[in-house]
Amino acid sequence: MVVLKVVLKDPIVYFLIVGFLLFVGSAYSGSRSEQTIIISRSDQIDWVNSWEKEFDRLPTRSEYNVLRDQKIKEELSVTEAIALRLDQNDPVIRRRLIQKLEYSAEAAAIGELDEKELRSFFEANAANYQHPARFSFRHIYFGDEHPNEAYGRAELALENLSAGISPVGDPFIQQNDYAQRTEVEVVEVFGRDFANEIITIATQAQTGSDSKSKWHGPVQSSYGSHLVQLTSYVPARAQSFEQAYVRTLRDFQAERGRSARDDLYRSLFEKYDVVLE
Repeated sequence: MVVLKVVLKDPIVYFLIVGFLLFVGSAYSGSRSEQTIIISRSDQIDWVNSWEKEFDRLPTRSEYNVLRDQKIKEELSVTEAIALRLDQNDPVIRRRLIQKLEYSAEAAAIGELDEKELRSFFEANAANYQHPARFSFRHIYFGDEHPNEAYGRAELALENLSAGISPVGDPFIQQNDYAQRTEVEVVEVFGRDFANEIITIATQAQTGSDSKSKWHGPVQSSYGSHLVQLTSYVPARAQSFEQAYVRTLRDFQAERGRSARDDLYRSLFEKYDVVLE
């Protein structure tokens, strides 16, 4: 009894007792929080709403019970997997986390649509929303195995045309006449060099420096040599904001998304120190 009184007078004893009680309380509360899974009312409503969207009706009581058990198992599995650190060093999970982070930044940046900003974006990029120029033309094809020979035959045919003699070219794998084709479509068939020549011919015809019905060539393509006659040309023309609204909105949101991602990574580089060991 005397020993107990002496011990209790020592303040270190009280310090140790309080520390022990705090430790026990902390351990108990920590284990409880790890073992408790809270599923909110809003989560349950989301389950029902998702079911209704998929099946166009509310779930029955038994269906809801199955859905509830499935979601609880899912939540338990995810919680346990994270506790076991199974999410570490997994490339699939890492990619998904990156995607969600970028998506969150993009969604926050796009936010509410500002009509003035959208119209300003359209006006700054109006050239991208034009109706493209369209070209109609016919061609005569020369495609020997030896390109120099084909080019020479095309030159001779052009001279004959000037003299009123209709030349006979080689069979072409596609069409001999093309109507209302855009620059992109011409490139897809004949290649960039051919399309550039068509644009030059159309520009000269529009300015009056050359006759539209004149035969031109030889014009080189990915197939060989051609003589080309432009039959019609519709220059590019502007679209109104209303006509280009859908494309403008899509491009505006994409631009906002790219800018948001750039800002995100800029802030992350400022927030963290990167050490390469």
